[in-house]
Amino acid sequence: MDTKWMPDEMRPLVEQATEPQRVAATLWAEARSEPVQGIIAVANVIKNRYTRPGWWGKDPSDVVTKKAQFSCWTPAGGDRNYKRLLSLMQQFAAKTPITDPGVRECIGIAHLLLGDYLRDNTKGGNHYHTATLTPRPKWAREETPLTQVGAHVFYRLGSTS
Repeated sequence: MDTKWMPDEMRPLVEQATEPQRVAATLWAEARSEPVQGIIAVANVIKNRYTRPGWWGKDPSDVVTKKAQFSCWTPAGGDRNYKRLLSLMQQFAAKTPITDPGVRECIGIAHLLLGDYLRDNTKGGNHYHTATLTPRPKWAREETPLTQVGAHVFYRLGSTS
């Protein structure tokens, strides 16, 4: 797990969090406005990365903390979203009971992912972007989408083995 690139205020919170908390926080920050199937799709991107290890990591924590992969972990990915994520990580660190239904849903999905109980609804996707993003990100311009789930379009980049 690499947290050196994260802001100083976030780094210790991520390091002391549990793996399910890191995954749940990523899901919540990246897909909380999505229906359940959309959150599951983002969870499957995480799984598709760690089950086919590459430069992005060998386990869920490596994947969700890899620099420049999930924009939610820095203010550059959206200051308002980052501040909300920081607040959630502070709640996790303080062991504050989580009452927000959306966060609780993401915690449940994280546990299903880590227990290998989710069916892949991305067709093997390991990258995604918001469907309304124009132009498409540079990495997606020459790629054929696999599927769209909710507001996200999914792709498989790199080796499929």
